[in-house]
Amino acid sequence: MHEKPAAQPEYQQISDDGIINAEQTEIAQYICDMCCELAVMAKKANMPMLLYLLRLAAAEANTKFNDSDALSR
Repeated sequence: MHEKPAAQPEYQQISDDGIINAEQTEIAQYICDMCCELAVMAKKANMPMLLYLLRLAAAEANTKFNDSDALSR
């Protein structure tokens, strides 16, 4: 029988408060990369709305990555 997953500790939860600031640029870059790869798959599968949303998410993650990079200099 399927068991309900146990509650995750606070440090493992994904939320604005749970993300460590030192890793935000790495996280943003990873999200951008994943969205770009998924966008290629969406395009090949002829899913234009999903393609649009993935490109939008990639652009926002890229903006966060670039903003964080500029602030660290």
